[in-house]
Amino acid sequence: MSTCCQNTPSNPAATACCQDNTSCGCPVSEAICDNEAACPVETAIKLNTKSLSAAMHAVQVDILKEKIRDQWGPVMEQEADAVLEAAGALWKANLTQAKAKKALREKFCEIFSSVEES
Repeated sequence: MSTCCQNTPSNPAATACCQDNTSCGCPVSEAICDNEAACPVETAIKLNTKSLSAAMHAVQVDILKEKIRDQWGPVMEQEADAVLEAAGALWKANLTQAKAKKALREKFCEIFSSVEES
């Protein structure tokens, strides 16, 4: 029986055709639909169902972003400023540390170079 004819939530009308083994009207060959993973109709249904969920999630996130910004925006702006200030200080400290490590390596290279020449 083709996957297209199986009674699924995405194809509730399939019950009648599957009871008497008649075709459900799926334009895709039953040979192709024997495997649900290979059936383009079922694949399209799943893809569109997932896309709908993703789109609804994105809209909900946008709605919540707006509401959060309205309610807590000024406080979150101050928090973001504090994080950025601290991150900037850490970045500068990391650069200073990296320069010190580079200078130490260069000094060691000089020391070992002079040992080789002796």
